Amino acid sequence: MNVAGYLLDSLLANGIDTVFGLGGGSVEPIHDALHERADRIRFVLARHETAAAFMADAYWRYAGKPAAVLTTSGAGIFNACNGMAEAFMNRAALVCIAGAIPQSLMHDSVLQNTSGYGGSPDLAKVFNPLCVFSRVVTNADDAASAIRSAVERIHYPRRGPALIILPKDVQTLPCKEAIHTVVGRSPPVSGDLDQVIRAIDRASVPLLVAGEGVKRQGARAALQELVRSMNLPVVTTALGGDCFPNRVRARRCGRRAFQSRPRASAGRTFAGDGIHGLRGSGHHRRGDRQAGPRLHRPDRRRIGDDERR
Repeated sequence: MNVAGYLLDSLLANGIDTVFGLGGGSVEPIHDALHERADRIRFVLARHETAAAFMADAYWRYAGKPAAVLTTSGAGIFNACNGMAEAFMNRAALVCIAGAIPQSLMHDSVLQNTSGYGGSPDLAKVFNPLCVFSRVVTNADDAASAIRSAVERIHYPRRGPALIILPKDVQTLPCKEAIHTVVGRSPPVSGDLDQVIRAIDRASVPLLVAGEGVKRQGARAALQELVRSMNLPVVTTALGGDCFPNRVRARRCGRRAFQSRPRASAGRTFAGDGIHGLRGSGHHRRGDRQAGPRLHRPDRRRIGDDERR
């Protein structure tokens, strides 16, 4: 089995059975391996690499499973930059496999060279801020280690996208490494929950921040019961906006995120000493349009304000 086949078998062993992407000269060995495993792994042909990355991001958020993105070298992988950035901000787990030109050509000024040599852009440095893990693979042993690390790091300690850069000559090298399966994170024990409860009890003005994880875990009812039993105020992140109902008006304080409602500005309404997150997505978009104490105009009403109340 070559590195391309080992890559796909490792993805399958870790629950990744869907690949979004396009073809290209630098990923031909991977496409051959995909054809051999067509009965076990699904390849979804996108029309653009940007769309492929956004599709994998949406697949994680709506199906709850990680997917893979496959792009060729040069402009192919750079086109996926926006989608990878979105996945990083959304904490969406996905693995991006980018082809690269053979290593023997990387020191020359050739087409689609993204190695950083010969005046070419350095792909790894461009994507480092957008990924929880990125590596350029140089040999078969390094490929096995990189694939293991990628499927682990997309889940924890910080969930997000991982990038594996595979030169075309490395994809065809034989690989005899054993397939590695990631061990899932153990659920919290009762002692951890007791510590959280004690922290809430000690806080004079606690505030609960609920995120997208509440929806993903099907914990809306549990969240409402927690809020009711402990009488906690709640704000939601941008992606967790519908995890707590608006009809519970006494407790719902809006969103602490992009275009926040004024009541959700923690610095204005809650000067508490305890802020606790509940399975939050960690996604807080802050920008020039975020509402706050200086931007709030009580004399101006927006369409839908009555319904929100």
